[in-house]
Amino acid sequence: MVKHNEEIESLGQLIVSLTKEMLETNRKLLELEKRVSEQERRASEVETNRKVLELEKRVSELEKKQTQPAQA
Repeated sequence: MVKHNEEIESLGQLIVSLTKEMLETNRKLLELEKRVSEQERRASEVETNRKVLELEKRVSELEKKQTQPAQA
C-alpha cells in the first residue's frame, strides 16, 4: 500500500511538472505569436508606405506632363 501511494505521489509530481512545462511553453508560444503579429503589421505598414510613395511619384510625373504642353 505504501509503495502504491509513493507511485501515485510520484505520478502526481510528474503531472504537476509536465503541466508547468506546458504552461511555460504556451506562454512562450503566445509571446512569439505576438511578435510575429507585430512584425507582420510593420511589414504591412512598410508596404503601404512604399505604395503611397509610388503613387505620389506617378502623380508628380502626370502633373509635369500636364504642365509641359502649356509651357511649350
